[in-house]
Amino acid sequence: MALLATIEKLYQSVLSGGEARVEERTHYEDREVDVVVGAERVMRKVREGAPRRRGGTSATTELTQTIELSPSGLSMVAPEPGSPDAPADEDPEIERWRVHDLSSNGYGLIVDRDASEAIPLNGLIALLNQETGGWIVGSVVRKRPSRVLGEVLIGVEVLAYRPIAIEVASTDGDPTPALYVPGADTSGKHDSIVVRPGKFDSGRPLAIRAAESEYRLRVNRIIRKGADWINARFEIESKRS
Repeated sequence: MALLATIEKLYQSVLSGGEARVEERTHYEDREVDVVVGAERVMRKVREGAPRRRGGTSATTELTQTIELSPSGLSMVAPEPGSPDAPADEDPEIERWRVHDLSSNGYGLIVDRDASEAIPLNGLIALLNQETGGWIVGSVVRKRPSRVLGEVLIGVEVLAYRPIAIEVASTDGDPTPALYVPGADTSGKHDSIVVRPGKFDSGRPLAIRAAESEYRLRVNRIIRKGADWINARFEIESKRS
């Protein structure tokens, strides 16, 4: 959907403007987006890639790619086609929400009051960007009644426009899905990962398998979290092919 691509372009243009930026909010009407709620679903949808469109084809996705980690961050090469299971309009896990507005770091979405009860504050969500064929990942930072009776405004902060599905494992545990969140610059200093709470332990290293290599990293600082997810910075300790 071109609207979500507009959000990303706005975000990038504001970043390039440095500190002298003014928060602007653009309002939209009669626009809808496909959304999934919850860390487990979000991680799975990012891993699967974009849902098939009608006609049996799938959108090209930049998210299912071979990845290469280094001390300066993660790079992506050789895009692979996604392998979705069902069209977005036939997937029972995908909800359709209305767009209220967007800003430089997020967006406002409208849902009915009954549906809002299942949307936790600080919950992890993902929106389908049909123009790029990928998922935008964010967290719910506010919920308040809309001006229209029976509707709720959901405020979402963007965590990643191009999250990358990975698997992490502790030295004595099985691999579990996670997300790699590239930072806003190319230095790698602001890169982070999204993991389930039980996988965060600053005293134990985690292993990431990427391509034919295994990387050992140590998470060192929580920067955001919800009931079923943690977003943390990390340090890369070693690489083994």
